[in-house]
Amino acid sequence: MSILFEVGVVHYTHSVVVIVSVSPRFLEYIDFVMGMHQQGYWGSLSEFEASLSDFGLSAGTSVSSQYELVEEFEPLGHALIIITDLMLSVTVVSIRE
Repeated sequence: MSILFEVGVVHYTHSVVVIVSVSPRFLEYIDFVMGMHQQGYWGSLSEFEASLSDFGLSAGTSVSSQYELVEEFEPLGHALIIITDLMLSVTVVSIRE
């Protein structure tokens, strides 16, 4: 599948920056799921939340996705959340603990 949109400027929340400083491999995981996000795979969002991202993509407003952390990173939190504002070309990456 091809990339459906650009993420623009990426901002990481403080907790994500701390995790990357402790576990640099976490940045590789972020890059991997960011690619899925850009392909329109919204991860573990509910069906309703995924439909909102589908609508946001078609309207050019915003999209969001959530990815459960793989076993290696489970001690660091529960899920990675990515939100892209398509109009502003800004993406925020945060972690749900």
